[in-house]
Order: sequence, then structure tokens, then C-alpha cells
Amino acid sequence: FLFFFFFKQKTAYEIAQRLVGSEMCIRDRYMGTEFESKQFILNACLHAADIGNPTRVFSASEEWSNRVMEEFWRQGDLEKKMNLPVSYLCDRTVVNVPGAQVGFISGFTIPIFEKLSQLFPGFTMMLENAVKSEHEWKVRQLAAKSLSEAKVEVKKQIILPTN
Repeated sequence: FLFFFFFKQKTAYEIAQRLVGSEMCIRDRYMGTEFESKQFILNACLHAADIGNPTRVFSASEEWSNRVMEEFWRQGDLEKKMNLPVSYLCDRTVVNVPGAQVGFISGFTIPIFEKLSQLFPGFTMMLENAVKSEHEWKVRQLAAKSLSEAKVEVKKQIILPTN
């Protein structure tokens, strides 16, 4: 319903211009017909839905992030068994989950939801949740780093000099 109402209020050209930001870019790359313009907006919304997990309340987002990471790690385990190169983010012994989440949210989720919330004010709450999620993952990333540094420091103190 929201999409149909919005399309009645704005032309597809105006919508695409606000989403992409550059009139020339829209004319040259996205504006073939009115249908193609509307399709571009719908594709952007579908993409946002695909990467929108961090726009949920953090507890729900975290649960699904953990499930996705487990799926990646199972793939990495199979790749190792088959002596294949392990795909990016699929090695459970290497991946820093908070760091991966921060990169995903800041690189993908926040940028598209910033643009979409300019077009659709109802997306603002989702953008705010993504920013909160990014902050929570950054806190966890810092805590993991501090814990790692603390473990190194403890190991240094435990090792006794030999005489």
C-alpha cells in the first residue's frame, strides 16, 4: 500500500532522483521508461529487504546474524574437507563476527536505508535500528579486542624468566 500511495504522489523520475542523487546519473543509467524507473525503486526495496536484518531490534538481529554466520562456517568446514579454498567469512577459526557485522552494516545496510528513508519516512525507524546495531557490534568488537589484549598480557605475566 505504501508503495502505491507514494507512486501516486511522486513521479518515478523524482523518486529515482532522490534515491540515486544525481539527475545525470538517472538519465544516463536508470531512466528508460516509467516502468523501468518504478522497477528500479522496487529493486532497491527488495535489495534492502534482503540485507535488512540489522534494521530489526538488536536481539532479533543478533540471533539471525549468528544463524547466518553458522551457515557460513558450515560451508567453510565443507570447503576445508574438500581441500578447497575457504570462502570469505567462512572460516570459523579466523572470522571476527563483530568486525564482520560492523563492515556489513556500515558498508551495505546503512547506505541503502539512508537513501530509502529519504524517500519513505517509514524507513527511518529501520535506519535508526541499523545505526544502533552497528554501535552494539562496535562495542562488542572493542570488548573482544580488549579481552584478546588482556589474554596476551596475562600470558606475559605467567611466563617466568628462566635463569
